[in-house]
Amino acid sequence: MNRIDRLSFNWLAHQINNDVFERVRPFVRGRVVDLGCGTAQYRDDILTQADDYIGIDWPSSFHDVSQAKVFASLSACLPLCGATADTVTCFQVMEHVPETNVLLAEGFRILREGGCMIVTSLRSTASPTCASRPRPGSGRRGS
Repeated sequence: MNRIDRLSFNWLAHQINNDVFERVRPFVRGRVVDLGCGTAQYRDDILTQADDYIGIDWPSSFHDVSQAKVFASLSACLPLCGATADTVTCFQVMEHVPETNVLLAEGFRILREGGCMIVTSLRSTASPTCASRPRPGSGRRGS
């Protein structure tokens, strides 16, 4: 989680991010692929209930990306096989990606059947989104 320093100019954004993560925590499980992981501030929290964490970020990111396992453009095809993640997270990244449709399509492509993709953005007025890949025959199209 983000450490909250109330003297920092962006402390409120960090607090909102932490609150949002707590709301989506129940959906995090299995192998997690974190798109745009940056400093991987949620890695330790994710690993309290997930089996594996794979952080992906741009090789030229402005963040310390020492926690990233994979370096790739988030606006292009990701170097991962399809259906490899139980959970795909994308925390406050959408506003930094020029091709958001590609990012979302790739996130869904690497998501396993029955998995959950969690996308948040500070510029959104809506609640965090959790889309699921339904199992065949379930009659569900996502939530």
